[in-house]
Amino acid sequence: MTNSFDKSQTIISILTQEKKNGCNNSVVIGGIDEFINEHIEFIPAKFHLKTPYRSLNVQQRLKWVSGLISFFDTPKIKKTRTKTNNPREKSQVFLEDSIHKLGPPVSQRNAKILLEKFSIQSVQDLLMHFPDRHDDFSDVVMVNNLIVGKSQSVLLTVSDARLVKSRRGRSDVFVRGSDSTGSILVTFYNQQWILKDLKKGSKIMMSGKVVSLNGKISLQNPSFEPIDKKSPNLHTGRLVPVYPLSLGLRQKTIRTMIFRALMIASDQINDFLPDNFLSRLGLMDLKTSIRKFHYPDSVRSFNNARRRLVFNELFFLQLSVQKRKIEWLKSVKSYLISPDTHLPKMFLQLLEFTPTTDQINSMKDITRDMASGQPMRRLLQGDVGSGKTLVAIHSILSVIDQGLQGALMAPTEVLAEQHFISIKKMFGRAEEIYRENHISVFKIDQHNKSISVALITGSMKDSEKQRIRAMLKNLEIDLIVGTHTLIQDTIVIPNLAIVVI
Repeated sequence: MTNSFDKSQTIISILTQEKKNGCNNSVVIGGIDEFINEHIEFIPAKFHLKTPYRSLNVQQRLKWVSGLISFFDTPKIKKTRTKTNNPREKSQVFLEDSIHKLGPPVSQRNAKILLEKFSIQSVQDLLMHFPDRHDDFSDVVMVNNLIVGKSQSVLLTVSDARLVKSRRGRSDVFVRGSDSTGSILVTFYNQQWILKDLKKGSKIMMSGKVVSLNGKISLQNPSFEPIDKKSPNLHTGRLVPVYPLSLGLRQKTIRTMIFRALMIASDQINDFLPDNFLSRLGLMDLKTSIRKFHYPDSVRSFNNARRRLVFNELFFLQLSVQKRKIEWLKSVKSYLISPDTHLPKMFLQLLEFTPTTDQINSMKDITRDMASGQPMRRLLQGDVGSGKTLVAIHSILSVIDQGLQGALMAPTEVLAEQHFISIKKMFGRAEEIYRENHISVFKIDQHNKSISVALITGSMKDSEKQRIRAMLKNLEIDLIVGTHTLIQDTIVIPNLAIVVI
């Protein structure tokens, strides 16, 4: 049972919005023609259109819309309940239902292909099967405005259609179609099966790249579909979605299936973002974005839909990262590093320059993280020569001051050696009390506080590597610089508290 009063209010609401939009046929997905088809039993016979709404000019649309609004917006409409034979109202299809409930063109064969190749089982899965691209056939023109080389659409009345056998045994269909401005020859190569759809007198929308054949404008193997006021055009005269396919599944079939799913079940899509958030970011609501990504009214509406769906991907990626971070912080404990340590202060006094404001701020941020007692994962970003190594050494000294060890790993031996040399230069004003091939010890202050720095790489002699490994294990090296050698099982750093990569 359906409340006809409620239906009339729905019709008034939609048509009023269509009128406000300048009768541009964009207020509902599929256009006003599809909306009329869905509500045809509630629309008086005198308002049944003989010509599809999309084919009317703006003045004709405005006259029809205004007349129907005026008819419904009168006191004679009463709150009565009428019977309906509309199967869609008798049987609701839900997003979690199997795609079989959508009915034709979903068949056992098509459903099997979608399940095996794309893991599509439910109506929601089908709605999330987005097109790879769109063919732009939205430029609908008259015959005399067709331009060679452009992808265009034209509404033709078939005046002749015949099958011609080529010398090579190919069966080609030649169609002569016309409108009020002229006629055009359309050729379908080796597609004799389409002849039944191109009957004389039928109105056909054709879309494709315009070519020149024997000096005359022509279309070859265009997309086409009959103009039917009960069905919207899905394959021509618009931005046409092109979906990922598998053998045995045709574009027209998958388009029709997805459009049917949109019409029946997309109203059930709930947005997880509040309206004020969408408004602030200028984002399209989720329901509309899914509809417009499949069947956009324009390139602009497609871009807006795509922007919303891209936002969703990034949003959920960030949520996932934050969730993992929270779980990681709860499961792992870290050293508690005092923010007020002696060595970092002495290190800054040894420098021959004053660190920049950005460098100081980075040092403070890292020091605050290390004092939290929670593990730290931090990305330090900067151009070459911006002082990233300086900030890293300052952080490492904070843990060394508390009797712990640090490691700095570089991707190549050349870079590891450069870091080792640059670190020694930073301690240049300190007294170097011990030096060996790859080991240096610096006296930092008058209290004989010292820092030992060593380098280890894969190309070093085994005897040198063995000695450095032993010193690391015995806590005789405070800071070790190296390559991927540092992550080998033979390297043991008992009090490792910070790693810089």
